[in-house]
Amino acid sequence: MLTPLHAQAGPEETLRAESLFRSGKAAFERADYANACPQLAESQRLQPAGGTLLALALCYEAWGKNATAWALFQEAEAMAKAQGRKDRSAIAEERARALEPGLSFMTIELDSAAPESVEVSLDGLQVTTAALGVSTAVDIGLHRVEARHRGAVYFSRDFEVAGKQRLVVLIPAPVAAAAPGEPAMAVPAAPAAVDAGAMGPQVGTKPEKTPPQAVPSPAAQERQSLLARHGPHFLLGFGVTALLAGGYFGVRAWQGAREVEQGCPKDPCNPNLKATHETALRDATLSNWLIVLGASTAAIGGYLTIRNANAHARTASWGVAAGPTGASLTWSRSF
Repeated sequence: MLTPLHAQAGPEETLRAESLFRSGKAAFERADYANACPQLAESQRLQPAGGTLLALALCYEAWGKNATAWALFQEAEAMAKAQGRKDRSAIAEERARALEPGLSFMTIELDSAAPESVEVSLDGLQVTTAALGVSTAVDIGLHRVEARHRGAVYFSRDFEVAGKQRLVVLIPAPVAAAAPGEPAMAVPAAPAAVDAGAMGPQVGTKPEKTPPQAVPSPAAQERQSLLARHGPHFLLGFGVTALLAGGYFGVRAWQGAREVEQGCPKDPCNPNLKATHETALRDATLSNWLIVLGASTAAIGGYLTIRNANAHARTASWGVAAGPTGASLTWSRSF
């Protein structure tokens, strides 16, 4: 049950604040938070009261504006303690403690090369110099960060903040003014935003800046992309070819060994078969090496091919089929 606690105010402010509170309360009860919260906020502005402040915090919490609700609960707790209202103080303290673990934070940093005249704002509200570099709780949703220099906006970015996120916004220095007849020189800009993650810096600390990362040229990116796409296929094809070649030389070695065995029923062996014997040994050695090389290369290529296929939401399957006529490697993909 939401009830206001009136403070000293003029008759007109009192009546308007009371009307806004009643309207906001009715909107709150029908879950129309988009109208309820602004009306309660205006009622609190016209006639500050502990009950209205607590109701406003509850409204923002129900609306999903947890950072705003968290700050208001803390304010309501302090006001309730000053007024001796232990019941309201306990409620505000409990709700603030429950909201804190799920809050998102944003840290806005300005490049050290930027002049003091640069003005920074978050969602239209000025961020003072003392607040720069300080991690501040923000509501989930879209936020706009802007920087002005000499009255003109030179940096404007929208950031979508998710739950339990810690975002660091790095604002570059404005473009340096050029002297007459000289080309304009720009101060190198830092990255616009860095997601510090759930284990980012705590409130009040100043996170380290992330240095700019080198971006490959389009040609280099295209070469890397081609290599990533076709490299596994090449390895797989090379491995299969090596296996087939190993099988070919293995058959030759077997045929040569059999010819030697048939031509040498007893010792000493026919000297004319010495060359055949040596060729068979050489083919057997080559076959072993090719089979080992082909099996390992095909395994690596097959693994990389399947991994790439899974990464692009595709499926791949491969295997070895054996039959009366020999062995074959099968591989299929579905797109």
